[in-house]
Amino acid sequence: MYQQVRRAGVNAAFVDLDQIGFHRPVPAGDPGNHRLKAANLAVVWHAFRASRAGCLIAAGPLDRPEDVAAYTAALPAATITLCRLHASRQALADRVARRGRGLTPTWGLAGDELIGQPQARLREITEQAARILDALDGVGDLRVDTDERPADEIAAEILGRTSWPSLPR
Repeated sequence: MYQQVRRAGVNAAFVDLDQIGFHRPVPAGDPGNHRLKAANLAVVWHAFRASRAGCLIAAGPLDRPEDVAAYTAALPAATITLCRLHASRQALADRVARRGRGLTPTWGLAGDELIGQPQARLREITEQAARILDALDGVGDLRVDTDERPADEIAAEILGRTSWPSLPR
């Protein structure tokens, strides 16, 4: 999405929420570190806005519907569009297995805790991810199926369905 928005001439910023939320141990009561990530995102967004960014694309996992509240509270003046990417159980299993072997588009991503995990642990992670997807069904503004689709096609669908941000024509 970031690349497509930039190619359309919009000053844009991108943040990987996991990259701005590394903290161990994870605080009690906030299993995804979402309060920390949201606070960091608010500071980063302020800096990007000062540099004339017109929009911010933030990517990262949400595990519970209530996690969204941390971001809306940290960015009260922002218009947030929550897009959920959905994958089938088989696609999840394939993706988790590939990450476990370090085979991702962003090979060797710092902090990827799946690299090198045993197969049994990767199966547990896949099942947990499937349960999370089920729990988040209906949460957000947009659900996009991702099975066997390239990232640029998924991004184009999101931008087309949301008309976000207002891109110059």
